[in-house]
Amino acid sequence: MSEENLTREISIIRTYETSAKRLFELLIDPVSIASWWGPDGFATSEVEVDAVIGGRYSMTMAGMGFSNRIIGKIVEFEEAKVLAVENRVENGGETILRSYFRISLEEESERTTLTLLARATVANDQMTNALLGMGAGWSQQMQRLDDALFERIDRTLVILASTNASARETFDYWTSEEKLSLWWGPSGFDSRVSDMDFQVGGGATFTMVDSDSKEHVNRITYREIDESKRLVFHHGSDGMQDLSFDAVVLFDEMGHQTVISMRFIFESIDDLSNTVDHFNPRLGAEEFLARLSHLL
Repeated sequence: MSEENLTREISIIRTYETSAKRLFELLIDPVSIASWWGPDGFATSEVEVDAVIGGRYSMTMAGMGFSNRIIGKIVEFEEAKVLAVENRVENGGETILRSYFRISLEEESERTTLTLLARATVANDQMTNALLGMGAGWSQQMQRLDDALFERIDRTLVILASTNASARETFDYWTSEEKLSLWWGPSGFDSRVSDMDFQVGGGATFTMVDSDSKEHVNRITYREIDESKRLVFHHGSDGMQDLSFDAVVLFDEMGHQTVISMRFIFESIDDLSNTVDHFNPRLGAEEFLARLSHLL
């Protein structure tokens, strides 16, 4: 395989509701980095940062059955503006990947736009899956940064799924009453979708009917829509606070598949705990995402 095929470069632009100073702190504080670094399903520890040009930017990242040491060096640093790092990823003392990322921040009216440029080169063609997952990994990581910013991580439930379709095709199944009715709801339920207005500020009503013919009515309100990339909505159920949460759904292509990262964000840790105890939302979400995957 050629060197070109062993290298991938991506870019992501995200806007955060905070100052550049506050966002930059999360990029260089070791405790903060440990809370958000890495894709969903990974944990980061042993973070070392020396926030100067030439300083360390290293950590251990574990998940999916392996643990890698990331050994980095800061190559560009401007407080509250720019951070760039070159690093190598080691497993068992062997370098398996070399990468570079540059994050720049631009603040305007108490909002900060983050621009990420990331590039990675793997050591051999057996590591190409790492390149395929690079876009999804950084996308999830940028969402985790947002979760850390607003201290949501401990009150968030994350569910991962995938489809054998493009992000555009997968996203399309979230945009109409007819298609949502085909898969929304856990196993054993039939769903009807009505009053759908797919735009920011609009919403949809879901009536789920269980095996005893009892109806369970849910209402969502759309807060952000980024076509084929990101969907944010608020979920409520028959006026009951137990099923009140915000949802963020990411759609990222990985080869011929689309990775779906769905997070339920509750008002408090107690709300999350009570919902888990009474409704098992993880199982329900896994079941309806499996129904969606089957359709695609």
